Amino acid sequence: MIVNTEKANRKENLAPTWDLNYCIGVTSKMKTFREHLLVEKQYTAGDEMEYVTLAAGGGPKYKPKKIPASAGLKLIKKAGGKKGTKATKPGTTSPTKNWTSYFHGSKVDGTPKTDLLILDKRISLKTFNKPGDAVSLIGAGKYEVQALFYEAIQRGKMSPDKQIKKIERFLKQLSSENHYTSEVKGSPAKVKASLKSKVFNDAEALRQKFNKEAGDIFNNNKSFAYHMTYLAMTGEAKFGKNSPATADHFMLTDYTGDKAEIHRANDRKYITKVTSKTKFFMRLRNNPPTKDNPGYPRLRRAIKLTVSKLMESVDNLEYNMLTEEELITEIKGLWNKFTSALKKIFQKILSWIGDSWQRLFMFFDLEPEITFEYPE
Repeated sequence: MIVNTEKANRKENLAPTWDLNYCIGVTSKMKTFREHLLVEKQYTAGDEMEYVTLAAGGGPKYKPKKIPASAGLKLIKKAGGKKGTKATKPGTTSPTKNWTSYFHGSKVDGTPKTDLLILDKRISLKTFNKPGDAVSLIGAGKYEVQALFYEAIQRGKMSPDKQIKKIERFLKQLSSENHYTSEVKGSPAKVKASLKSKVFNDAEALRQKFNKEAGDIFNNNKSFAYHMTYLAMTGEAKFGKNSPATADHFMLTDYTGDKAEIHRANDRKYITKVTSKTKFFMRLRNNPPTKDNPGYPRLRRAIKLTVSKLMESVDNLEYNMLTEEELITEIKGLWNKFTSALKKIFQKILSWIGDSWQRLFMFFDLEPEITFEYPE
C-alpha cells in the first residue's frame, strides 16, 4: 500500500515528501524501533536529532524543541566517541557521472546519504518517533528511483539474454508462411488491413508478454532486492564508495538517544535482514515518444517504418490481373522482403541494446516504476 504523507506533513507545516507516481512509498506498522529500517527523516523533530548531535560535537549551539539536548552526546558515544569528540556534517557533493547519466539532463540532487561524521564513521542517522509513521525511502524524483533500479540490476548481474532471445524468436515466427497466406483474401484494402493488423498485433503481444515477465523477474529476485536496499541506504552508487557523502554506518535511534544502535554498511547479515523485511514491486508503465526522448530505437517505430514500405508494395500490385494463387505468390515475395528488412533493422537495434535492461525497456516504450513497502 502506498501512503501519501501529505496529511502528516500538514501537521508539521511541511510540503509532501514524494510524488505518488514516481517515489518509493512506504507503509510502516512495526512493533519495535529496530524495524524502522531505511527511513529518511520525516518530521522536523527528526532534523533536531542531527542538530543536537552536531551541537554536542562542537558545532553551532542549538536549543531543541522535541529532542532532549542530552541525546546528542549519547549518539556520539554510541559511535565510539566521548565528550569532546567532534561531530560534523558533509557538504553537498556532486553525484558520479554514471549516476547523473540516468537523469537525461535534469537536475540531480546532491544531498549526501551521510548525516553525521563522527571519528572515522560516515553515519546515516535514522530517527523515529513511534511505530506507524509514514516515511519515504529515497528522493521523490523518478530519475532518482530509476537510477537506483538500474544500478541494482548491474550489481545483481542480471542479464536480459532470455528476453533478447524472445525478440529473435518473434522475428523467426513472423517469417513463417502462416503469417501471411491466411490474410491474402478479399479486396486489396482488406488484404492490406489484415496484414498490417497481424504485424502490429504480434508486436504488441510481444511487448505485453515482456511487460508481464519483466515484473516477475525483478519482483522475485533476492539479489536485486538486496542491492536495491543496500544502495538506497548507503548512496554508494550515487556518490562512489569512498565519498564522504556515502554512508558506511547506519544509526537508528528513538528521540531520547537511549535506544540508539549502530551497524556497519558492509554487514551483509544486517542488510539481508533489512531486505527480508522489505518488499519491492516493479511494474513497467508506458513511455511513449516525446520531444524529450525521440531518438532511440523502438519496436513500434521499427514495425511502422517497415510496414509502411510493405503497404506501398501491396498497393502497386495489379490485383485484377492476378489469380488468387498468383496473388499469394506475390504477397509471399513482398512478405519475405518485409521480414528481411525488419531483421536487418532489428539486428542493429539488438546490437544497440546489448546487455542493457535500460535500453531494452526503451525499445519497448516502457519505463520502470518501483514501489516499496514494509509488511503490515
